[in-house]
Amino acid sequence: MVIVRKWGEDHINKSLKQINLDTWLIDGLVLHRSPCLSDAATWNDDVDNSSYTLKEATISTPSATTSLDSPYINLVHEAGDASAVWSKGNKALCKVRYIEEGVTPESVTLNFVQAQRPSFVTPKVLHHAFGKERSYLFLERVPGQTLDAAWPSLNEYWRRHYVKAVADVCREMAEWKGLEFGGVDGQNAECEAMGMDCTDFVFTHADLGPTNIIVEDEPNSGKVGIIDFEIAGYLPRSWIRTKFRISGGMDLSPLADDNPHWWRSEVQRALGVDGFDDVLKRMDTVPVPEVTAPVPKVADGLIDALTSGVITIIVGKGDAQATFTIHKKLFQGKAPIFDKMFGSNFLEGRTGSATLPEDDHEAFEVFMEWLYRNALTSLMPPSDKKSGGVALRLKIAKTMAFADKYCLDELSDRAMSIWFRGRDKTLLAVELEMITAYVVDNSATTCRARSYLARMWAKDIRNHHDGKHYKPGQSDLDAFINDSSFVIQVFNHIGNLQCLRQVTACNFHLHGKLTACPYKDQDTHVPVTHRDSEKALRYSRYQKKYRHWGCEEKKVTLKGKLAGILG
Repeated sequence: MVIVRKWGEDHINKSLKQINLDTWLIDGLVLHRSPCLSDAATWNDDVDNSSYTLKEATISTPSATTSLDSPYINLVHEAGDASAVWSKGNKALCKVRYIEEGVTPESVTLNFVQAQRPSFVTPKVLHHAFGKERSYLFLERVPGQTLDAAWPSLNEYWRRHYVKAVADVCREMAEWKGLEFGGVDGQNAECEAMGMDCTDFVFTHADLGPTNIIVEDEPNSGKVGIIDFEIAGYLPRSWIRTKFRISGGMDLSPLADDNPHWWRSEVQRALGVDGFDDVLKRMDTVPVPEVTAPVPKVADGLIDALTSGVITIIVGKGDAQATFTIHKKLFQGKAPIFDKMFGSNFLEGRTGSATLPEDDHEAFEVFMEWLYRNALTSLMPPSDKKSGGVALRLKIAKTMAFADKYCLDELSDRAMSIWFRGRDKTLLAVELEMITAYVVDNSATTCRARSYLARMWAKDIRNHHDGKHYKPGQSDLDAFINDSSFVIQVFNHIGNLQCLRQVTACNFHLHGKLTACPYKDQDTHVPVTHRDSEKALRYSRYQKKYRHWGCEEKKVTLKGKLAGILG
């Protein structure tokens, strides 16, 4: 079934129409609120002693001519034009989404889970109605708040507790075995498209991010609730841990923690202790032939790719959100994670769309350029300028962080090479801090851009022989980096004399090292102008003259001229 998305007055976020302050029209249903409890109601709200009743609309049902404006109904979530969620009083939610052929209804999955008598709490299904194009699922709210909302107020004990609790939930659900890949009602797809072992199917939620985990408002018993079972079903057991490793959607929000990746990293580590496999880790142990030449240009198969189906990806959020339309065949051979995402029975593959709210649209534009043109022209400075400035350097850093997140080794390597070719362009201290903060907040410890920046900071700290440049809790580094793992990376470089020696881009590449760099002659940068050469020479002389940073007459901190040289 092809889903035709609606806009304007028929947009999915306008699915609820108001008849009056206490009555609403929802497709063919009428929802009425009464200011008293009732045994005949669909559900009761004991917070304000009211009740809500659902009935089928009739020809005598009044028209919904009033705009939605009620203290009892609020839009609490919407995912573009795909789905929307409203709160109904204090006790219930209504989830509206398009009906998709071959997709197990969430109500069916929830009833299955509750029949297993799980140790965790799940929403109770109050009613599920199906219109011509959309489904309307009414659920009882799980009391508490999301783990993401609670996270800033939790101490170390409770954070560790919830890591273990979620790993335990994954292990408990994995005890529910299935015979084939797909939903609990038997709707399935070809498992081989996922590239995993398709002999061991277990039940998994498949989207256990911090916003789908409900915890107590004040930690007491430590029990958790699990919501949003839209894509839950029987999947290969190895996918459970792998999803935590590769999916940025499982991260904490940036507002919840300065290191949003920590949660996801700790859960996948706990799952490893419990014996869950990691597909990507296993693939890393398979010998891979050395790359001896650049990957053939996409243009070689572009005609074939452009005749393939297209998918839609929404990147970013708020004012920084952008929508991209891509021929999905371009992912083959270049972006395996996206290829699997849209070539299987995952929700993204079924709907032909995905939302990446935590990613940067500029980095995604570079990704698109690489897919379609096998070029990175947008990372090069304009021909009429000697330098692209900090905005361009930040864009390169964003690209490397994006490439690391989605295992795009070639894109990461080529972006790193462009960064190195522009090192003669100066950066102010505040610019270096901004770039470092972005990379640390949006990458794992294995990211090569992160490693390079750690080396830059280490080199600068070691050059300050007076020891006053870095003191724990007092340095420029501590002022904008709260990720202890990055600080450890910096100090590992400080203890290594190699960090002061000359390195090349290849030292931070991901390709095999037994042959020459396959990207050496690609993405050739704009030659340095005569004025740039003179500036570089002046800074070089400055470094030599004041290389003994401990001398009393010239004490220069990171916020001085050295930071300008390190770009």
